[in-house]
Amino acid sequence: MGFEEKAEAKVTELGGKAKEALGNITGDKDLAAEGNADQGEGKVKEFLADAQDKVDNVAATVKESAKRLTDKVFGDDK
Repeated sequence: MGFEEKAEAKVTELGGKAKEALGNITGDKDLAAEGNADQGEGKVKEFLADAQDKVDNVAATVKESAKRLTDKVFGDDK
């Protein structure tokens, strides 16, 4: 995941804040609650995107370490 997923998550969160504010101003409790839910959804999406980035970084590190170990043990005969 990357920038696009994080940007989409932030848009969802900010849109939720706007819905919640509009709902509060107009007295529409359903709209305010929907906005609050959208904010939570955006935060969860952002958290998941960050977690996926960390998993990808760890996987790349493990792959590179395995390659170096393999090259050291068996030689780099490519």
